[in-house]
Amino acid sequence: MNICILISSLNYGGSSQVAVDLACGLKNKGHSITVVTLWNLNFRKYAEILNSKSIELKTCNKKSKFDFLCYKRLKQILNEGKFDLINTHLTSLFYCFLAKPNQRVVHTIHSVPNLDIPKSYRFLMKRWLLKHNVVFVGCSVDIKDKAVCIYRNQQIELITNGFDLPDTGKTKKPVKEYDFIYVGRLVSMKNIDEIIKAFSLLKNDGNKLCIVGDGPEKYNLEKLCSNNNIPNVHFAGGVDNVFDYLNKSRVFCLFSDFEGGPICLLEAMGCGLPVVCSDIGGNRTYVKDRKNGLVFELHNVEDARTKMSMLLEDKTLYGKMSKGAFETAKENCIDNMVDKYESLFVRLINE
Repeated sequence: MNICILISSLNYGGSSQVAVDLACGLKNKGHSITVVTLWNLNFRKYAEILNSKSIELKTCNKKSKFDFLCYKRLKQILNEGKFDLINTHLTSLFYCFLAKPNQRVVHTIHSVPNLDIPKSYRFLMKRWLLKHNVVFVGCSVDIKDKAVCIYRNQQIELITNGFDLPDTGKTKKPVKEYDFIYVGRLVSMKNIDEIIKAFSLLKNDGNKLCIVGDGPEKYNLEKLCSNNNIPNVHFAGGVDNVFDYLNKSRVFCLFSDFEGGPICLLEAMGCGLPVVCSDIGGNRTYVKDRKNGLVFELHNVEDARTKMSMLLEDKTLYGKMSKGAFETAKENCIDNMVDKYESLFVRLINE
C-alpha cells in the first residue's frame, strides 16, 4: 500500500505520537508511507524518528489560520503522490476536503468529535463526506458513540491507541522519588490545579508530586503552589526522557475534563503505575476501577484525594493495581493498533 498520513502538525501531543507510531509501524510492515503536515512547526524529535525509518516528511507550509495557498500545496502533494489511501488527523480533514482528492479517506478522531472538527467545518463538508464515503476511526468507545451521533451516515470504526512498551527487562528498578506524577500539556482542561489541591490535602507531608510538561498554565500552577505554601511539587518542564520520570514515580494522575485515547495513561501503565483519574470516557477506555487504577467523580477534589491516599496506604491494593496496569499496557501495544489500521486500509482499498 502507498499511504499518506496527513496531520495538522506534529506538535499536538498524543495525536502526533499516534500518527508517527502508525507511520513507522506500517513502514515496518513493508508499506510505502508519506507523512504530510499542514503547519511547518518545530517537531525535530518526530522528524528524526521518521527520517530514521526512511519515511518521507512533507509540509504544506501553512502560514495562518485561513491560508488557502496551503490547500493548493496539499492538492499538488496528493496528486503527485498517487496514494492508495489518505489517513487524516485533527483538522487536516478540512484541508483534505478543500484539496478534493480521489482517494478514500480515513479520519482518526483524537478528541470529542465536536472539538476535533468544528461545527462550521462539518457543515461545509457534509455532502463531500457522504459522496466520498469517508470512514471515521474513534480511539475510544466514548468517541465512537459520539461520532455516530454527529456523523449519522458515515462508517465509524473503533481502534484504540497503542504505544511502545519501555524495555525494562535489563535495567535495575529505579528509586521511587515521586509519589504522584502528571505528564502532559499544562492547559486548563487538564485540571492540574485540582491535582495539586488534592495532593496538598494528603496527610503525609513528605509526599512528592512531579508535573512533567509545559504550557500556558505553568505560571498559574507555580503561583498556586507558592501562594498556598504547597511544598514538594516539582515542575520538570517539557522533557524527552518521560519514562525516566515515570519509572521514578508511584502513581499517575489524570484529572482531565475530556480525553480521546490518552497515550500518557498507557505510558504510565507500561511502567507499572496505577492511575487515579477522572470518570470520563477517554480515561475509562483503559482504566478499570480497582483493577488498574481508581476512578473519581470529575471535579470532586476530596474524592480524588481519598483515592490517592488509598494507593499510598494500602500496599496490597497498590501491588494488585500495578500488575493490572502493566497487563493493560501490554494489551494496547503499537503492534495491535497498527495491525487493525492495516486491516482496515486493505479492506477499504479493495472495496
